[in-house]
Amino acid sequence: MSPFAIILSLAFWGLIWGITGMFLSVPILVVVMIVCARIPRWRWVAVALSKDGNIAD
Repeated sequence: MSPFAIILSLAFWGLIWGITGMFLSVPILVVVMIVCARIPRWRWVAVALSKDGNIAD
């Protein structure tokens, strides 16, 4: 996971759900990344969220 994506996720979910959102932000981000990696049209999102552009299948 990209550190920048993690910080953005922490900020976003922290604003939405507070401390609970901050605890859930990384698992939510990982689920989004996995789902996007499986959908060919959304694979670019998974690549953007990854640290080095590689998605392990």
